[in-house]
Amino acid sequence: MEEERMKTGRLPAEQVADWDAGEFYHQLGIRYRTHDGNQVEKFLTDCARQLEGDGADRTMRCMVYNELGSFYRGTSRYQESMEAFRKSQEIILELKDRDTVEYATSINNMAGTCRLAGAHEQAVALFQEALEIHEKLGDRQSYAYASAHNNLSLAYQELGQLSLAAAHLERALPLIGNMPGRGHEVAVTYTNLSTLYHRMKEKDKAYQCIQKALGIFEGLDDAKNVHYAAAVNMLGELEYESGQYEKAAVSFKKAAEYTERFFGRNAEYETACQNLSRVCGKLGKEPAI
Repeated sequence: MEEERMKTGRLPAEQVADWDAGEFYHQLGIRYRTHDGNQVEKFLTDCARQLEGDGADRTMRCMVYNELGSFYRGTSRYQESMEAFRKSQEIILELKDRDTVEYATSINNMAGTCRLAGAHEQAVALFQEALEIHEKLGDRQSYAYASAHNNLSLAYQELGQLSLAAAHLERALPLIGNMPGRGHEVAVTYTNLSTLYHRMKEKDKAYQCIQKALGIFEGLDDAKNVHYAAAVNMLGELEYESGQYEKAAVSFKKAAEYTERFFGRNAEYETACQNLSRVCGKLGKEPAI
């Protein structure tokens, strides 16, 4: 019976209501480690459905919707992601109020979805709101505060406001770098900074940052490398622009494979494949993927 539930993602109705946060995240981690997106989605939607109703644990329901929003964002289903994050925010406002770390974190998550969906100005407004809440609370050293700076930098990059993007990213990196156990986040931040320097035509700085990012990523457990593909793709861009086409082809292929492994054939996968096709054209080869 347990094996069958794991194959389908189903779970018995009596279990979810008895779980604490630790057990929920343990069970979610089991599903993610299967690399089966359908199973992850089934698990989360089952949890959400079973936690509906007046007597259900609203804190647990809030966590479920937050994770569901993150899952949909990772699979490029942006409208569904926004709706899940809205439900999470509604619960936070029922339990607490707007000027809380929890609410700031939720709108930071929603802003991330807006950014990926191309709604960059809306994303900037939400990231700024998240920062203002953290600052009002005196919360200027936390991971959540650093994350909002990091994400705001990305949104400004996409609006072409590179000096503002650099200012926020440079504020994020030392904050995250001083936090123990945050190697993954430091690597992501170096990747983002490399992308920014690349756009600012500072190729040497871009290459230095991406090498730091990859060095950190490759020292982490494989399960933590869900953003590794973005770093490899950035390396491929730098290799391509310097005429190292063979190396670039290897990097773009690796980026596509990692993206597909963790998130399926989403928008980032298509981008990596397009990059691979571009460099293979330079080499006179067919893309090997």
